[in-house]
Amino acid sequence: MKTGNAGLSDNQKAVFEKVGKDDYRIPPNSILSKRAAKAIGADYRPGMTVAEAGYPNGIPVLIHRAPGSGG
Repeated sequence: MKTGNAGLSDNQKAVFEKVGKDDYRIPPNSILSKRAAKAIGADYRPGMTVAEAGYPNGIPVLIHRAPGSGG
């Protein structure tokens, strides 16, 4: 979760693909980790891509903005 108006981190930029003005996705050819596969309900196997897990168009990334904690 991000608060305030922070942009994407360098790590997020390396994973998320921009597909619109403010829309991002995890591309269908991205390799899933065990944790990510579990989060989307996929049966993990090494090298499994997002598309093989049932998301041929990638996984949309929902960005929610909230006031920062700094006041």
